[in-house]
Amino acid sequence: MSEVIRVRFGEEREWEETHQKLISDLVATGSLYGDDEALMRAKADCAYEVIRRIVEHVPAVEITVPMPEILSTGQCELITESFRRAAIRSIEATIVHSVEVVTGSLYDLCTSKLAWRPRTVS
Repeated sequence: MSEVIRVRFGEEREWEETHQKLISDLVATGSLYGDDEALMRAKADCAYEVIRRIVEHVPAVEITVPMPEILSTGQCELITESFRRAAIRSIEATIVHSVEVVTGSLYDLCTSKLAWRPRTVS
């Protein structure tokens, strides 16, 4: 009767699943190249923290736009909401891009086998 049952709900559960998958995948990939399991687990922990910080620690964005005096209150609210939605979409796109870049390079960054080749940035 004195058992402790730990349950993670929603977002935290998804983060834990992501963390465990990173560990599992990096350990498996590292084993193909003879990389130490403890090192691969540590690298997975580090990668997880970087990805989580990218997603969760987005700086606040403040947009200040002077509204023309000829606009009604309703028009100002409509414009304000449009700017808010545009800012949110921009932040989402940036986060998704950042996470995709990190995860796309994760195995090269975390294993001793480096398949990535430098590309010219234009």
